[in-house]
Amino acid sequence: MKNTAFQNQDTEYFENPYNSIVLHLIPRILTNLDRDRDSPTYGCFDRNYWHYKVHDYSSGLLQQCSLTLALAYLNPFEGNSYFNNGAIREYAIAGVRYCTKIQNRDGSFDEYWKGESSIPSTAFTLYSICETCDLLKIEPDERCIAKAVHFLATHREDEALNQEMASIAAIRYAAKLLRNSEYMDISDKKFEEFLSRKKTEGWFSEYGGVDVSYLTVNLDYMVRYYQLSDDPRALEASQQVLDFLRYFIHPDGSIGGEYGTRNTEYFAPYGIEYLKQFCPVSNTIIEKLLGFIHQRGYLNLSCDERYYLHYLSHSFTKSLLRYSKSRSDEKLPCECIFERFFDESKIFIKSTENYYFIANLSKGGTFKVMNKNTSEMSTDCGFRLKLSKDLFVTELPQDNRFTIGNDTITVSGQFLKMNFIQQSTSKLLLLRVLSAIGGFTAVRLAKKIMIFGSGVPRDMVFNRTISFTSDRIQLSDTLNIGNRSGIIRNSNGLSVRHTASSRFFQIDSLGNSIASEEHEIHHSGTIERSVSFGARN
Repeated sequence: MKNTAFQNQDTEYFENPYNSIVLHLIPRILTNLDRDRDSPTYGCFDRNYWHYKVHDYSSGLLQQCSLTLALAYLNPFEGNSYFNNGAIREYAIAGVRYCTKIQNRDGSFDEYWKGESSIPSTAFTLYSICETCDLLKIEPDERCIAKAVHFLATHREDEALNQEMASIAAIRYAAKLLRNSEYMDISDKKFEEFLSRKKTEGWFSEYGGVDVSYLTVNLDYMVRYYQLSDDPRALEASQQVLDFLRYFIHPDGSIGGEYGTRNTEYFAPYGIEYLKQFCPVSNTIIEKLLGFIHQRGYLNLSCDERYYLHYLSHSFTKSLLRYSKSRSDEKLPCECIFERFFDESKIFIKSTENYYFIANLSKGGTFKVMNKNTSEMSTDCGFRLKLSKDLFVTELPQDNRFTIGNDTITVSGQFLKMNFIQQSTSKLLLLRVLSAIGGFTAVRLAKKIMIFGSGVPRDMVFNRTISFTSDRIQLSDTLNIGNRSGIIRNSNGLSVRHTASSRFFQIDSLGNSIASEEHEIHHSGTIERSVSFGARN
């Protein structure tokens, strides 16, 4: 078979738009895999563990790559040199078998530190184990699967609902693989509870609000659950998610950003690709998204390897296998002129002929806006004030007050204290001790410290007014910091809230027309700025 896997990947060589993406990822996956059969870590995808020796545990979440390799082994898509290659099959099986070596006694897998007992690592890993075994027709380790199912059945994720949906789909696949009616009942019950948390706008919460990228992951696994269960409620909820998601595709094809509660800017394509048969707008969405990530250098330079290789590669591969060339005349919201406020998510969107503006009013009016004439993207994350060793910000989700008028919105709220956390030997040792003693409870405590603000000074408040014309946005920020003085800076990106799968570099961020400027402030002050959206000269 002629090796064409890596020829002309920056051209229109492949008819299927997913081909070059998948073929770009697989060699990187294989580099991260311990392929030495004599190695005690054969089948481990955590290169930091088996090769670099920089930590003393293996992250279970990374084992999802077994599924990507299984899909590549079984399917002769264009340019696929891995098809029917015995080594690829053995690598996929080795990845599944290695999971049994790193599973915790309670059935969970770790992700970021030893003894973590991570819900996402267990949910996503269990799903990949089940589908890989199913596809390759290999005997599953029933004890490993049973332990993981038990852990997920007794631990519900309330903050990050994409993880709960993955948990439900994983348990359902375990029920199919092992023909276990008890697991089927567990997944049915968990899905019933899950649906009760869907907002009427069509989204599921991620740490207190909507996050677009994680919503695509949620959609991805809801569609997989629908394929396993044939539950019509899953299909209906998936279509509602898609109807909401379309508002967050930007004019250049990028998605998400700091206006989401978790600041993420990637997407899982499989749920959207699957829904083409039911929702014509899926065609428009996918065409726009793929056009953006096919830009030269995007996959090489901008993407966090941990997420695209281990977390999303099988979603892209499944999309490749499902893809059919089709078109839709349905426009995306960013191509229309309108104004809309989503009351549950507190998202305000304004689209004129010159710009597309999205703000989260629960995050202090944090916004992203794209110039439709030049494709320049600008981000504003409010203000930061550093006093001694403490950092106070206006951009964390909270119960802000706001009003929406004619071409004007106002947002008022309080500063929150949120410091950057640096790892240290003492902190790492404490984390290990807490994990050993408290297990899953320690995980939740650590995440709360990293993600949520740690204090609310009652005398530090802000008021933001944003005024709109068709080609200009005017910003007026009144800041009151009590009996304090200092240097305050407006933040033009890189939200301070910790999310592992955020902070990807995108070249457009260098063209942010909102400069990060410092201002002296004594007790209170007002800062006026404006952004214009005329055509490029």
